[in-house]
Amino acid sequence: MSKNIVLAGLQYDNNLGDQAIYMCAYKMLQSLLIDHGICDIEIRKVDLTGRYAKNKNIINRPFRYLKKLYRKLGYKSGLASLPEKEARYVCSRLAGKYIDSDTAAVIFAGGGIVKFKYQQFHIYIDEFTKRADKLGVPVMMNAVGVEGYDAEDPECMLLKRALNRDCVKYISTRDDIDILSGKYCEHGQITELVADPVCSLSSMRPLKKKPHPGRIIGLGTVRSGLFVDNDIDFTREDMLKFWSSLVREIKERGMQCRIFCNGTIDDMLFQDDLAEYMGLSDAEKKELMYERPTSVGQLARYINGFDAVITGRLHASIIAYSYAVPSVGLVWNDKQRMFGRIIGHPERFIEPLDFNAETVIDAVMTAMETGYDEEKRRSFPATTSAFMDRFVRDYLTDKESSDPQ
Repeated sequence: MSKNIVLAGLQYDNNLGDQAIYMCAYKMLQSLLIDHGICDIEIRKVDLTGRYAKNKNIINRPFRYLKKLYRKLGYKSGLASLPEKEARYVCSRLAGKYIDSDTAAVIFAGGGIVKFKYQQFHIYIDEFTKRADKLGVPVMMNAVGVEGYDAEDPECMLLKRALNRDCVKYISTRDDIDILSGKYCEHGQITELVADPVCSLSSMRPLKKKPHPGRIIGLGTVRSGLFVDNDIDFTREDMLKFWSSLVREIKERGMQCRIFCNGTIDDMLFQDDLAEYMGLSDAEKKELMYERPTSVGQLARYINGFDAVITGRLHASIIAYSYAVPSVGLVWNDKQRMFGRIIGHPERFIEPLDFNAETVIDAVMTAMETGYDEEKRRSFPATTSAFMDRFVRDYLTDKESSDPQ
């Protein structure tokens, strides 16, 4: 059998930001293998939660062997709804299915997976690294999001043990390098701060800017409970008032706006609630609100068509950054603040106390006037592939033949 690399990530999540991460990481890896003349290693594309695609439609459904288990237990598909014991069983079977004696490396594609408070990513990482360690397979984690650390939390300590297994060699992060290097990593892993893979999207999927009259601001909505679920006192009713006031303020300043989402069903449901709250007719709703995007390309086309973006989703801001579209983020998590600092524009990420239409639109106007540091925007994405290249050189090539003479 030929050798393989397991590329694990959230490739079929209906949050298209996660799909974009996976797609960009896959293309980076594929390009590096070609550059190094490695043509005998298959890339095994693995969704961490066992989902798969059929007929180009995203299906959130587990493997066949889980159907009876899910029906018996009465859980919805997706590991986030499973208790720890069953989730661990699922992950163990998944790792065993894909990581075998012919696996040359395991690479986690990226995303906010170094966390332990919800979504059970600590279990995924634990089972995948346990299997890799047993078989002596080197592991790299690519541009992961690091979301917190708590030495008193047993799940955080489980995650820390998983990251410190002998098999884990390289870990890059898109945000909190201090917590990663100073708190989690104690086993000599090579760590580095790099760009989120999606910063490379515009080079992988170039899009032309279509001219249009006036300025159009994209408003990227989020699900109604997102802020409250992250301990921010900003309720569904507050959100409805805020988003409708943004629409009014934009129109009063002589601009247009269009409302979109990153693809999640719950984000789209909030748009329906907003349309009802604003009393929009079907024709007005169709004019103001874009349909739910079902592919990374469709979401990228939406964002590239705007003059600026206001959004609560990190990857709407990152896609905007990739295509040089100024964006203003609505903060509900540290990862947004850190992205703002990394790109040199922390002022464009608005804290909840400043969630009012005038403040946010003022920030948008300033962002459109100043744009980005173009030299940094073009060079920053290369940090991700450069770090992955180091791992490829160390573990997937014959270094004597690949090192320059």
